[in-house]
Amino acid sequence: MQRSLVLLSGLALACGRPGEPPGELAQPAPELIRPEAGNVDAFGHVMLPAGAHASCEVHGVPLEDDVIAVLNGLPYIDTAGYSAAQRKEFPHDATLYYGGCMGDGSWASVSYCPACRAAELEWEQAAAAAGKKYSYDSAMRSRIREELERLGPAPSLPATR
Repeated sequence: MQRSLVLLSGLALACGRPGEPPGELAQPAPELIRPEAGNVDAFGHVMLPAGAHASCEVHGVPLEDDVIAVLNGLPYIDTAGYSAAQRKEFPHDATLYYGGCMGDGSWASVSYCPACRAAELEWEQAAAAAGKKYSYDSAMRSRIREELERLGPAPSLPATR
């Protein structure tokens, strides 16, 4: 029986042909990526490592730490103006890390701005209301995280402070 491989955020799922039961989930070792300061992901989003001890230049609030899902592969992204808005309005939302074609890992420890996340959500809702749905909106990001957590809980943040 021939099977294909579907990659989603560090997940590898062997799928059967239509009408056949899916294969087993391949469980990757939970790996935690820690981006270097100023590192950019595969789509040019600037990521700061957890423990960056910085403040958001747009909102002026201290950055907090989080563990976020990594989306490996080369996903289709209908950006709906997302990248331009992100650079200007919510540069430290850090909601999803795009690992790229050769991405490795399932999780990333990053610093984020809570006000940027709120601004990103407002932008996403306004874009959707205007008929420009963002491909990796909050619902899709939640689904990716849930799928990863089915394989095991997200790793804890490393002690950096």
